[in-house]
Amino acid sequence: MRYFSSRFATAFRDATQKFLEEANAMRERLLLQDAQCNIWKGLLDEKQVEDLMRRDNIKFSERIEDTHSEPLKVTLESGIVGLFKSEKPSEKEPFRSMYYKSEIAAFRIAKIAGWEIIALTV
Repeated sequence: MRYFSSRFATAFRDATQKFLEEANAMRERLLLQDAQCNIWKGLLDEKQVEDLMRRDNIKFSERIEDTHSEPLKVTLESGIVGLFKSEKPSEKEPFRSMYYKSEIAAFRIAKIAGWEIIALTV
């Protein structure tokens, strides 16, 4: 009987561990779906999200029409949704390559000022 109890306890511990790992992974995916709001709420660490945005793969993208900078709406494999703006200039917009730089600058200035009005920009 003691052998059975020991095996049961081990199986229960392993199942519990697996359940907790899956629950944590699900929580992280849900938080990343609305990453910017969850950063502002203090539920996500901005540095971790920034690192993930830099290295994650694009799962899906679609062009946003009728906008000045012609961005792509991208969904990363982690679930983060954001905008991607090209660095390449176009014939009709030779200075387009500077758009992303101004957005990074605006993000950094707002962060220094303590304003939560501009989404995480990398």
